[in-house]
Amino acid sequence: MRFKLFLVCLISLGLWGCTKTITLTPPAFVREPVVAALLSPDSTLQVTLTYSYPTTATDVTPTPIRNAQVFIADNGQRLAPLAEQQPGVYRLNYHPQPGHVYALTAITPEGKTLTAQDRMPVASVLSVTLTGPNAGNVNNNPDIILQTQPLPANEAVQWLSVYMRTESFSTRQLTTTIEGIQSNSLLLDEFNSNLSGFNYKRSYWPYARITPIVADNLTHPTITFNTGNQVANLKKPGDRYQLTIWTGSPAFDRYLRSVITAYQNRLSDGGGIGDNPFAQPSPVAGNVSGGQGVFAAYVTQVVVLKEVN
Repeated sequence: MRFKLFLVCLISLGLWGCTKTITLTPPAFVREPVVAALLSPDSTLQVTLTYSYPTTATDVTPTPIRNAQVFIADNGQRLAPLAEQQPGVYRLNYHPQPGHVYALTAITPEGKTLTAQDRMPVASVLSVTLTGPNAGNVNNNPDIILQTQPLPANEAVQWLSVYMRTESFSTRQLTTTIEGIQSNSLLLDEFNSNLSGFNYKRSYWPYARITPIVADNLTHPTITFNTGNQVANLKKPGDRYQLTIWTGSPAFDRYLRSVITAYQNRLSDGGGIGDNPFAQPSPVAGNVSGGQGVFAAYVTQVVVLKEVN
């Protein structure tokens, strides 16, 4: 037995002695144009164009792309050119419409052409109920019961967020905060959640994603969830508790999910190491040809759950 152990140790030392440290040179940085455009019927058209910068850059302020030619087509009909109203920010006083397909063409001063296309989804029919206090929830908060309409996964994906507006204790001004969502519903995607030891529900922040593959198989998908901060404390004029449903295109869904994943995998948190020991840079999904970035559409529905006048 001792001989076998000695032999194992000898082999291990031999393998260790055969290792070699090498230096890998990363590929040369290539500056690319970046598009940022999220289309919503609640706002006019806006496209931001900037240049990418290397990961080793100390100044991470994006350089705007000036004097570009930016066009958007609505269902194949090209609209008026977007005007540069701020450095790298191009706008047109035009509200996009649900169900329409929008196509982007942007030409940089260097002659590089960027293109992208997306369809703005149509909001689904919703039913929302706020129950009475529930002793099984944090702070005896009521349940929010959402019944939605199933949407084909190749057309749209829904996300949920809950906001609470209250008077700030320090500034005495109304402040809106995003609330974490707690639920055991199998309809919610678990990718950005963790299991709570208090009530064994999953906690989602900042948004909860409805899994489209599951929801497609139900006639009337129903989700029950609650939030953490005490709803009963909303007593002063101006206090508000609201649910927002984001119905986004597949491109918007991929982008938002990748942004949340990248935030979770950030290498540092306020100057310190984050909680994830396996954290590593995560790519952000885009849909722009000829460069980087996102050109995606979504619609929102706001349901006021409680408001004090």
